[in-house]
Formats: sequence, C-alpha cells, structure tokens
Amino acid sequence: MRVKSRGFTLLEIMVVVILIALLASFSSALIIRRSEKVKIMLARAAIKGHLTDTLQHFYLDNNFYPTAEQGLQALVEKPTGAPEPSDYPDEGYLEETPLDPWGMPYQYACPGSHNRNRFDLWSMGPDRQSGTPDDIVNWRTR
Repeated sequence: MRVKSRGFTLLEIMVVVILIALLASFSSALIIRRSEKVKIMLARAAIKGHLTDTLQHFYLDNNFYPTAEQGLQALVEKPTGAPEPSDYPDEGYLEETPLDPWGMPYQYACPGSHNRNRFDLWSMGPDRQSGTPDDIVNWRTR
C-alpha cells in the first residue's frame, strides 16, 4: 500500500514568504527607531557629560571658556588669538574635534544666549539643522 505524499502548493509557499517579509520589515523598522533613540542618548551624554566636563577643565586651567570664534577646536589645539590660554596642556584636551552621532560638529557659543555666564552647547540632532525641535541642547533638561 502506497501513501501518496503531498507537497506544499505555490500559494502556501507564497503566504509563508510574505509573512517572513512582513516580519523582517517590522523588525528592521523597530531597529532603526531604536538606533535613533540610542544616538539621541549618546549626544545627550556627550553634551551633559564629556564635553561639558572638558570645557570646565579648560576653564579651570585658564579662567575663561573658549570664545565662540575659538570654538571646540580650542580643546584640540591651543588657540593663538586673544584670549590665549595661560595653562594649556601639551597634548590638548581632546584628540580631535568631536562630532555628534550623525557625523556633524557639535555647536558651541560662548557666551551663550541661553547660558549667559557660561556657554551653549548643542547637537543639531537627526535632521542636521540647528534651531529645530529635535536639537539636543545643554540648556534644557530634556
């Protein structure tokens, strides 16, 4: 007695392929959204932490923050224009000018328009445009 084996129909295979494609696209959308959240967290951490700490270190050594013209480049190499730092380390404060997670330079203003006695420091965020709601800044808590 022979049992007739039955394979999958083309329709069944197509349904499975479509379901797999839908699951893959849904998963990749979640990964992309999560990736943006991680980049935002990294930019916040750099602004509120490492870069602010490095600017504070510069201030403690020299009694002033870098001017807006000197910018964050003053943390990489000793500024030559006035005011000149009096106690600048040979190796600088940073190895290179920092870029945000989207590959753009962090923005810096001193004196700041939001932090008048200090500096404003921000990332232009995912849209790479300054002054938009997605900017990550040091003058707001969120």
